[in-house]
Parts: sequence; C-alpha cells; structure tokens
Amino acid sequence: MKTTASKPSKQGSIIRGCIHILLIGICFIWTYPFLWMVASTFKTDKEFFANRLSLIPESLNFANLIRAWETANFSQYFLNSFLITTGVVLITICATSACGYALGRYSFPGKKLFLPF
Repeated sequence: MKTTASKPSKQGSIIRGCIHILLIGICFIWTYPFLWMVASTFKTDKEFFANRLSLIPESLNFANLIRAWETANFSQYFLNSFLITTGVVLITICATSACGYALGRYSFPGKKLFLPF
C-alpha cells in the first residue's frame, strides 16, 4: 500500500511563510545588539559616534581589544569565566549522568512521572 503525503494547502503555505518571516525578524531583533557590540569593538571612537547603528566598520581597528585586554585586566576576567564555566559544566555532567543512571536502572514509586515511556 502506497501512502502519499498530502500537499499543503495554499492558505497553509502562506501562513507558514508569514510565520517564518516573523521568526526571522524576531531573530534579527534578538541578535542585533550582540552583533552591534562585536562590530563596535573594531571601530574607532570617531567612527563609533558618527555611525552608531551600523554593523560594518570602515576599517578593522584592534586597538580597543588590545586596550581592554591590557588596561581593563580582561585576561583575568576571561580566565575566571573559563574556570567557573568548566567547573560548572563538569559538575552538571556528573550529576545528570548519575541521575540518568538512577532513573534508567532502578524502579521506584513515581518513576512514571519522570519517564512516561
């Protein structure tokens, strides 16, 4: 017996297209501040104040990154963030592995609440 996938209706395709356009717009609005922040690190002060909302710098200027790394002690902040993140990820992996083993291996009252399969 052959099954054929039904064609989506024209109205469903239009609705799906509108939803995709809406989601792409929300994605752009959501990510624009981050993209702007990264792009602004490569601008000179003059260029930053002249073209505040532009994403593409006229020339790549690494002076801001060097100044942040050296003057603002960014290297220490980066190391601290790296160590904390690594520790938290390792603890989370160990804890969730132990919980997953216990949930999969042992039977206990209420197990169906956690694992409905």
